[in-house]
Amino acid sequence: MATADLWFLENIIDFAGIFPPGSLSPLDAIRSFRAYQNGEENWILGSLAWTCSTLSDLDPLLTPNDEFEMALIGRPSTTWESWQDARLQDVEDVNRLLDHWPGVVASTYESRIEDLSKITDAMNSLRMLGKETDIYLELPWDQPIDDVLAEIACEEWVRVKFRTGGKTKDAYPSPSQLASVLKQCIDLEIEFKLTAGLHEPITHSDSKIGTLAFGFLNVLMATSMAFHDEASIEEMADVLENTDVSLWSVQNGLSFNGKTLGRDELNDARSFFGSFGSCSISEPLDGLRRLQG
Repeated sequence: MATADLWFLENIIDFAGIFPPGSLSPLDAIRSFRAYQNGEENWILGSLAWTCSTLSDLDPLLTPNDEFEMALIGRPSTTWESWQDARLQDVEDVNRLLDHWPGVVASTYESRIEDLSKITDAMNSLRMLGKETDIYLELPWDQPIDDVLAEIACEEWVRVKFRTGGKTKDAYPSPSQLASVLKQCIDLEIEFKLTAGLHEPITHSDSKIGTLAFGFLNVLMATSMAFHDEASIEEMADVLENTDVSLWSVQNGLSFNGKTLGRDELNDARSFFGSFGSCSISEPLDGLRRLQG
């Protein structure tokens, strides 16, 4: 693969091998991650995504030679009280792992908050994770979150995360729903990451689920158009739902339907679209190979 043309995708995938549909065992997940790290295509690899609740499964599998960054997923919760307790337990488990393995770095920490009315208290609680870890709050795309995003934007240090897929059709946002939350992030200058469903570079129909599965290149192009061209939600949605592979090119950067993004535009887009979680590295790479011909 000619990686020189794909520099704008460096470190974009957080390897989520332990999550569905991959559902690898902890041993197989860390072995796969190490193989990707040591392979020729490690340029696309970002962090190792792992749940805080299962860090005890990872600990005995590590060695002193391991050096990598982690995207830590906080324990789930159903009430505000259990959310607070879960954060304390997460911090304890993360610190225990990092103290034992100095080559491992907690680059990001992600937590879903069910009660959006507690957003201020949640951000105050998350400060305890320290300045070295980027904090992401997972937000719903099917609820009004305008005020929540505005408050997050005022804090500047908090980022957001959205789900773009799952086991059922209703886990996938529509093009308009995804375009809406992404445009809000861009207008408010909030960095985001995505997870699930983004195994292919170009949006396509997932026959197993019965819906559109978004492409990560579609997301990158829509993000750039929103920032540089002030694209509307409708215009972004058109890009996000485009499945015509013949309109896309990665031969000299990223092009769609005659529009080519320059280096500055791609850098700006990546400053918003930090990464996406995927249980597969090979599928995104295979899709890029097909685009390159």
